[in-house]
Amino acid sequence: AQLSMAAEDIASGRLIVPFNQRLKLSQAYFLAWDRAALEKPFGPELRAWIVSNSKRMGAALMAS
Repeated sequence: AQLSMAAEDIASGRLIVPFNQRLKLSQAYFLAWDRAALEKPFGPELRAWIVSNSKRMGAALMAS
């Protein structure tokens, strides 16, 4: 998994990093979905949660 996806679990001790080896990703992750998903129950909330968490994780990684 990308470090930003597991950073909170690593910091809390729920996960460990067994090897100090990292691979650089050649491409970034993107969020893509059909606009109709925003009209479904909890669609806007899910999108807002994903965006909020990725911004928070990005800020935490930049600070470290």
